[in-house]
This record gives sequence, C-alpha cells and structure tokens, in this order.
Amino acid sequence: MLNSNPSAKFSIDFIRKYVSFARKFKPSMTPDAGTVLVEAYADFRQRSRPQPGVPGFHHATLPITARLLESMVRLSEAHARCRLAQSVSVEDANAAVALLKYALYSEGNGVPEEPAAGVAPAAPASSNKPKKTKKKAKKRKRGEELEDAVKALKQSVMSMMQDTDMIGIEQVIEKHHDLSRQQIEDALLSMDRDGQLMYRDGTIFSTL
Repeated sequence: MLNSNPSAKFSIDFIRKYVSFARKFKPSMTPDAGTVLVEAYADFRQRSRPQPGVPGFHHATLPITARLLESMVRLSEAHARCRLAQSVSVEDANAAVALLKYALYSEGNGVPEEPAAGVAPAAPASSNKPKKTKKKAKKRKRGEELEDAVKALKQSVMSMMQDTDMIGIEQVIEKHHDLSRQQIEDALLSMDRDGQLMYRDGTIFSTL
C-alpha cells in the first residue's frame, strides 16, 4: 500500500536530489515564450514612465533596464527546469512575468523608499588597484577588436531588429562572413552591455 504521508513522499533528501537533477537541464527558449517576455518587458518599460494623474499607477521598486529582460529569461528557464523540460514554454514565461510583477509593483505597495533628509546617497565603491602592463595591453587589444566588430555589426543588427522582437545569431552570421562567430558574439555582448539589445544563448532580443 502506498504511503499517504506527504512528508514521506517529499522528504528533504528527495527534494535535494530533485533539484540536483533539475540543474542538469538546459532548456532552450521557444519563439512563443520569447515573444511573451519581450511584450512584458515593453509593458514594464511603459509603466516605468511617469504618468501623473493615472489611477492605480505605481512606480517600480527597481529601475527598468535591459537587465530586467535578462532576469525574465533566467526565471523562465528556471521554471522550465523545475518541470524537467527541454524548452521554455509560454507557461514558464508567464510565471516569470507574474513573479517580477509582484516584485516590482506589489512588494511594499510599489513605492520606493526615499533617502532620509540631509543624507546623501552612498557612492558606489570603486577599486583603484594597480594593473599590470601586460593586462592593460591585452585589455586594450581586446577592446579595439570589440570596437571594430561593433562598428561592423551595429547598423546591420539594429536594422534587422526593426520589424521583429528577436532574431537568432545564425541570421547575423549569414550576413557577416568576414567575421568569426566569436567576434560577432563579442560585438553582441558589447551592445548588450550598452543596453542596445539583449543577447543570450544565441538569441538577440530587442529592448526598444
């Protein structure tokens, strides 16, 4: 006879093994799920703009940047792993969006905490550690290569993104045979850091 005690079915040891097994999955983003995330990101961006006099409007508790879209992708992938799925479904994407909506607009009534009067915001910590000449030279060379790749790709990629929310890196590679895949990925990551787009796992997402 099966044990009807829930605690016996889902023991700590069982959950530990389940999580360990789920981490082995690397779910891929499906086009439908990607569209859900891009549309939700656009909605977050719209809601983050000041709208005085609009009933029920609340500012987000965190700034809405391209990093939010990356967080949405990671959350949807994590949800898919929990299902032991090989791909991210619309259900996973919706779960990620719902979680972020709560975090951004529900927690603390969606009102960011103001700094105390007369107290200046703390400045970000900076590191002034000396760097070796060889490291500087290597970093400078890499920066020059990335800059050249970005110049070659920027106009083409942004043009391709005008009529779609996301494209695959293979579409970019087909148009730029003079560059290696690594150079193209470096350029896309540079554009990601600048907030021009989001690049993750071979897929380029629009952040506009």
